[in-house]
Amino acid sequence: MLDTNAEGRFSRWGKLAILVFCIAIFYSAIDAPAAILTVGPSGDFTTVQGAIDYAVGLGGDNEIRVETGSYIENLVIPSSMTSGFLSLLGGWDGLFLSRTTDPSATVIDSDLAGRPLRVENGGGEVVADGFTLTGGYSDSFALGGGVYVYPTSNGVVRITHCDVVNNSVVQSGASGGGVWATVYGQSEFYLTNCRISGNLASGGMGPALAGGLYVTAHDSSTVLLSDLVVEDNVVSGSHPDRNLQYGGVLLIIDDDANGRLLDSVIAWNRIEGAGHSWAGGGSLSGMGLTVRRCLWLDNESNTGNADFQLILGTVTMTDSVVAGGNTNSVLAGGHSVTIQNTNLTIVDSPGAGFTVAVYDDSQTSLFNTILSRNASDVEILAGSLNSGNNLIGQDPFFVNPEERDYRLRIGSPAENQGTNSPQGGLGPADCDGGPRIVDGVVDIGAYEGISEVFVDSFESGNTSAWTTTFP
Repeated sequence: MLDTNAEGRFSRWGKLAILVFCIAIFYSAIDAPAAILTVGPSGDFTTVQGAIDYAVGLGGDNEIRVETGSYIENLVIPSSMTSGFLSLLGGWDGLFLSRTTDPSATVIDSDLAGRPLRVENGGGEVVADGFTLTGGYSDSFALGGGVYVYPTSNGVVRITHCDVVNNSVVQSGASGGGVWATVYGQSEFYLTNCRISGNLASGGMGPALAGGLYVTAHDSSTVLLSDLVVEDNVVSGSHPDRNLQYGGVLLIIDDDANGRLLDSVIAWNRIEGAGHSWAGGGSLSGMGLTVRRCLWLDNESNTGNADFQLILGTVTMTDSVVAGGNTNSVLAGGHSVTIQNTNLTIVDSPGAGFTVAVYDDSQTSLFNTILSRNASDVEILAGSLNSGNNLIGQDPFFVNPEERDYRLRIGSPAENQGTNSPQGGLGPADCDGGPRIVDGVVDIGAYEGISEVFVDSFESGNTSAWTTTFP
């Protein structure tokens, strides 16, 4: 006879074991590694787009490993991707076991037919890491010659360790020769550790803007641009009455969006042609925009009309350098704007260093800033400037200004002469990323602290090689 008590015990323990097994399977599924797809001569797919299409159709979390080499393709992440995680990683070896993030190892080349990367995910997260994106060309849909980013809803896009080089958009209204990105809703865009170089936005007989980088954010979206080199990009046009704007960067943060531009170099960008030029270096604006520790160097406008290297709307900018170029340096301008500048170094302009042209109820401030070696240092065309603790028209004792090294030497009158409580507050670090306050009181200018007394071979004992930096 069957022991009913034993049967009850077996039934209870059996059910419990099945339940535990099901729970284990459920959680292992959640924590399961992403599907891994490989691309290249040694991979499962011969084209990157083939792997992308398969991954998007598969859904969930997927990693695409791209073998080093060159691929003639136009990559598209479609809006049909609404969830999950898609990671696109270049630089893999033939066994797909190790990789380099050096972008030169894996090239996506559009060969002058479209753009190398277009991302329009309707949700989920996309990562592109470790590619050279080049050869982009468009004369019909002239937005983003190298990279076009337009996530919707809550889509997230991260592009890192990429070179976006030698792409172009050619049409009236051409925008973003290198990168064009617009985010809405709660979407997010991150562009980090990238080089944007040698790109072109040409309007022909029409307007054009943003040779290197065009980024706008709206609603409650988020933008982070960090550790970028934006160099040698061009805006051009041939009509004398059209606007040619923003050789390097256009960054606009609207509504309740949040934007940051950090630790980047924007250099040697230019505007060419016959139009009305604005800002060879770029334009920054937005209530939620913060700019810190950036170098704006030798950006130019070559159309023959008066211009500025950098234009500021509503923005908070700290611990940055604006130097050189062939125009006026910085314009703080606009209607009903709030422009807060702290610990800047604005130097070596053949025109005005800092120009104010604000209207209505605008507020403009400038604190702890060096203005020197400009044809004129401060010009107020309209509105007013709230300022203090600036070093204007004096020799700051820079280490090597001819080589764009604006750190301070011993004896600098900028040492310990700033205010620790400027309007808008101090930045968290100086332009080198070091402490913003040394010796209790902040220095004036982008850099904190005094450079070494001897700059070469002091420790060698070779006294003929000692070069004192003391004036």
